[in-house]
Amino acid sequence: MKKISIFIFLIFIMFLQYNLQAKDLQVAKQLTSIIPSVLSVYSANYTSAKEKELFFKTDVAKGFQVSTGSGVIIKDDGTFITNSHVIQGRNIIKVVLSDGRLMKANVLAVNTDLDLALLKIEATGVKFNPIKIVSSKDILVGETIFAIGNPFGVGISLTSGIISALPHDKLSAKVSMGSLIQVDAPINPGSSGGALIDADSNLIGITSSIFSKTGSFVGIGFAIPSDVVSLFIKRSSAGKKINQYWLGFSAVNVTNEIAKKKGLEYPKGIILTQVFPGGPADKAKLKIGDIIINFDNNPVNKMAEISFLVASLEQATAKNIVIMRQNTKIETTITPSVPVETIPRSELTIEKGLFTGVTVANNSDAVNFEINGSSFENGVVIYRIDLNSFLYNLGIRRGDLIVSLNLKTVTDVKDLKIIMDSIKPKTPIKLLLKRGIDTIDITVS
Repeated sequence: MKKISIFIFLIFIMFLQYNLQAKDLQVAKQLTSIIPSVLSVYSANYTSAKEKELFFKTDVAKGFQVSTGSGVIIKDDGTFITNSHVIQGRNIIKVVLSDGRLMKANVLAVNTDLDLALLKIEATGVKFNPIKIVSSKDILVGETIFAIGNPFGVGISLTSGIISALPHDKLSAKVSMGSLIQVDAPINPGSSGGALIDADSNLIGITSSIFSKTGSFVGIGFAIPSDVVSLFIKRSSAGKKINQYWLGFSAVNVTNEIAKKKGLEYPKGIILTQVFPGGPADKAKLKIGDIIINFDNNPVNKMAEISFLVASLEQATAKNIVIMRQNTKIETTITPSVPVETIPRSELTIEKGLFTGVTVANNSDAVNFEINGSSFENGVVIYRIDLNSFLYNLGIRRGDLIVSLNLKTVTDVKDLKIIMDSIKPKTPIKLLLKRGIDTIDITVS
């Protein structure tokens, strides 16, 4: 009897191994069929027809600053998606298909906020192999995934791993709308714009960045969810931009500490830290300290989620929201609006003195929304700031509001320029700025 039991057990093990091998073979065949959907992207600048010809005749022409990345074909006419940072600042783009064919590509649409770009291969009578895109909303932590791209420009290659965290917006430097998918599948420079696919070989994301102190993969990679990608494709294909609707508040994610203070069982929702006077939130009678836990019948856990929900709206109509205010649940409505420039921004780039490398502008809801500013007051904001500038090294950041210069109140850009021009050389400078509810006091002597 014992021998029979052992025999049955061995048969079961052999059957299990056979099934696993058969399944692995099936997955391998599926993945092989997807590889033609991914291509290598090379982009560069050229100044003459001769340089353009040279760029196309060689893989990497000498003297060119060549950017290397990946792309994913989404239509059989050669339309493909990649990251905007792969092609940004380049005036010629070529792609290499998985079978080695070299072709030119033209840009159709770019959205730097999403770090996405839509392009089309310049080819006649060629039918391409588009990938199938599925929704990313049902993906799970621990799910097996595969990444296909062109790491270090070596050619199309495939890596595997799992989804290691969802959703992830803390380490996103490039994508300002929507949370990222965190994966442990190896992603390296050149893989940007490649495909993140599930076990059924469907696209669930576009690989975009890594978290690394060395520049190479160290176990944490990020992908833009396919729902964000699909939204961009849909709007771009229709010749529309993703609507930049505005809710008129600043908020942060609810932490464990905030949840405990507000009487919540666990950290969920976003808590309002500022409300723009006259904006949608103000009109909806929302207050600082309110916690939004649901927007348009969608639970809200992070700020990035509500940003995506607002950007997904087809039109600015009233939306139901649920807030927590002093342990009381309140249902109300808010109507997103297109942020307006109530006063001319009057951008001014300064190339002398303390403000060298800084561009300032008059603040308005449109400017504040554009730069993701933290101060909703009228005045002058840091619109752009050079990373090598003196003020940046002192901790000043884009979106900071200038309150006063040498104890003189700054009301607009014209005001700031007059005060700056009146400062004599070698005079100590006292600068007061505001960031949200915090003030920053700088004295340079």
